[in-house]
Amino acid sequence: MSVGYRAVQWNRAKLRYDGILLAGVALYIGIFLLIAHRLDPPKDLPAAIDLRIRAFGSCAFIMLTVILSIGPLARLDRRFLALLYNRRHFGVLTFLIALTHAAFMVEWFAVQDALPNLYDELTRTSDYAKFIGFPFKALGLAALVLVFLMAATSHDFWLTFLTPPVWKSLHMAVYLAYGLLVMHVALGIMQSDRSPLIPAMLVIGVAGVSVLHLIAGWRERAAASASRCSATAARSARSPISAPIRTGRSARAASSTAV
Repeated sequence: MSVGYRAVQWNRAKLRYDGILLAGVALYIGIFLLIAHRLDPPKDLPAAIDLRIRAFGSCAFIMLTVILSIGPLARLDRRFLALLYNRRHFGVLTFLIALTHAAFMVEWFAVQDALPNLYDELTRTSDYAKFIGFPFKALGLAALVLVFLMAATSHDFWLTFLTPPVWKSLHMAVYLAYGLLVMHVALGIMQSDRSPLIPAMLVIGVAGVSVLHLIAGWRERAAASASRCSATAARSARSPISAPIRTGRSARAASSTAV
């Protein structure tokens, strides 16, 4: 007997969730570009493309931060389970936003006839031994590949085909992708743009995800400890208290006294 799979299992809740998600992404990118154009209008096409790179890149970072926060939030408060239920759609959209960010980056080099420079930057092996000056685009590309693998295997078919342990291990790579993304930003745009907003975004994102996971883990350990104590107390209460058994001289003394 074969098992049938549907590409996307739509229902009213998923449609509402996806609609809100798409509207939020469009609103963020629209406001970002509007404010950026007002504060510093681009002087040429490469400058305009650079704004799109920043808009989609920051959006992808924020989205991945939210994805990593949904799990501990759902463990702390059941009201967040609705977000956990639809997190796969969130992940797929995050990949598409990150892919658009990468496409604009390639376009930025292309409109300046500088694609060979991009190739040189990614293949200059001596730079990989540096810290400042490390080819940060390679970090972003590695993160994009990991997010693609998770987005491509987000369907239940892959959960069955790969087996749950393998599928779970693959999707735990989201933490590696997040780390690569943090380094991509720290060694990239943060080195050329001295705006305090970029380090603030990194610190708030990493600290927020870390604190939520620590609190959720502490709460679960405390609940497990309390459950074990309750189970031990319940077993003790059910066990009968046996009278002490008298042996030897004490038993003979008690017998003679009774006579």
